[in-house]
Parts: sequence; C-alpha cells; structure tokens
Amino acid sequence: MDYSLHQFSLSIVPWHDYLSACHLLRKPERAFTLVTFIIAAYFLSSNLYVKMVRERTFKLLTDEEYAKAFKTLKLNSDENNTIRHAIIQPIINNYAGKSIDMMSIGAGDGWLEDEIIRNPNLNINSILAIEPNHEHAEKLKDKSAKWESTNSIIDISCFDETYETSMRFDVILMVHSIYYQKFPNKAISRAKSFLRRGGVLIIAIVGKNGGHQLAARLYEQMDNVPAFCNDHLLSSGWLVNHLTNNSIRFHLQTFNCSHDVTDFIKRKKTPSCNDTITFFLNTKYESLDTDLQDEVYDMVQERVTISKDKRHLFPEDHDFIYIESV
Repeated sequence: MDYSLHQFSLSIVPWHDYLSACHLLRKPERAFTLVTFIIAAYFLSSNLYVKMVRERTFKLLTDEEYAKAFKTLKLNSDENNTIRHAIIQPIINNYAGKSIDMMSIGAGDGWLEDEIIRNPNLNINSILAIEPNHEHAEKLKDKSAKWESTNSIIDISCFDETYETSMRFDVILMVHSIYYQKFPNKAISRAKSFLRRGGVLIIAIVGKNGGHQLAARLYEQMDNVPAFCNDHLLSSGWLVNHLTNNSIRFHLQTFNCSHDVTDFIKRKKTPSCNDTITFFLNTKYESLDTDLQDEVYDMVQERVTISKDKRHLFPEDHDFIYIESV
C-alpha cells in the first residue's frame, strides 16, 4: 500500500466512515478500494479539480465582434448625451467667438467632432482627427467632406508617444481612446505637448463604477489575458494617481450614464442580448464557462435599476479630466 496515498485518503474521509467501511467489508484491501473510490468521486466533482484541469483562456474579441458589441452599446446607452454635456459646453464656455484649432485622438466615426464643428457658438478653424480603424475612418471622412469652413486632416495612423505633427492646438480630445495606448502615461504627455499655451486636453475615461468592475473581476479569474488588455481596466483612478504623482494640474468631473441591459437580464435570445456586457469584458460573454457567466450576471443584476418604463439600466461613471497648458 502507498502510505502517502493512504494518509491522504484518511485526511479526506471522516474516520467513522472509514471504520464503518472496514467493519462491513472485513477486508482491508476492499476498504482501501472503497475509500479510494470515494476520494476519486469527490475530487472529480470538486471545483479544485476543475480549476486544475481546465485553463480559462481569455479570447479577445475580433474587430468584427468588437464593432458589433460597440454598436449595440451605443444604441442602448445615453453615453453620447453625457459626452455632449461634459465636452461641448465647456468648449463653448471658454472659446465662444474665438477661432479654434482642434485635435481629436481616436475620433471614431466623427459624431462628436461633427457636432462641435456645426455648433453655431463655435468657430473651428482646423481639426486634425486621428482614427486608425478603417470602418470608422471612412465614416469620419464622409462627415469631414461637409466641413466646408474648417480645414480638416484625417489621419488613419495610430497615435502613440512617438506621434509627430508641427501643428499646435487650443483643444485636444481623447474621448475613451486612452485604453488603447500601450504606454498611456507617455501618450498623455505627448498629447499635452501639442497644446498651445492656455489650451486644454480633455480626457474621457471610465470611472470606478460600471463596466470597469465587471472586467476587473473577470480578468482576475482568467488565464493568458493579453498584456495590452488595459481596455476597460484602465480607469480614472489610475489616471488621477498618475497626474497627481507627476504634479500635473487637472480638473475632474464625474458624470453618470446608463446602459439598457433589459434583454441581458431577462435572458432573451436575441442576436444582441449579450453585446453590451461583451463590450465591457472584451470577450464574448456566451463563451465564458457557466460559473463565470453566472458571476458576471449576478454582478450586473445587483447593480441595475429599473426605469419607469420597466427597462433595466446598468449605471456607469464617466470621468472627464481637463488638463490646461500653462
């Protein structure tokens, strides 16, 4: 008999069960067989075994999957209204009646830039809009073709800490684009270097409450999460600490928005029912193990509020950080 295995068996099975088995069978070898079977059954059904033999590999969304999830989130969110209030109004307050040169890092399809340029209270002399995503860049170009009084440059390269331009700007926007930077601290410094004196860099970033919580909890339990995957893990907490530690003056405002996750909560089998949660996680919700799906579902359900029209709304903080060049 393997003594170490025998000792392990005795540590798992209660003594009275072991002695009862020996008494009934009257044969030590049969008792050992019975105990070994009990241990194996316990071990195979336990979470310990599952965690040992199953690797929870993180599978990043493809560009197509990400675009689909993002589209659903936008359709079921009041996020754009939050962005309008947090960005356009401060620009009007500070630059109404003045000629403005603007840069937008991660301009997406250009909806925000279009609204800024078309605002009757603003005079946008020029804009450098950077957007590396091909589909978004095409929509951005279509919008820019109608900006007749504004000198527009659409750059489809990626912005990072090595980006070069001879232009200088009064306003620079980084609206939910900081997540995609390999070195976000260096990217911020680079963006800030393109400001004119008195100019402002406006960074929109998720706060501590919302999708960030879901992603952080999931990533703790996954194997092989890509190193770049700061997306939706990078939050304003990190950014505030970075700016404070580097003695960079800034102003922070927090705004609340909500996402309609009714189909997800009611477990409706629609093509887009999981998309908003999938966007937050950066991996497909339905591809997760059942226990992880349950945990994420419970986290969402605990946080939702029900509107007057019976929609289930998932709340999220969006922080806007304003950095002035002095």
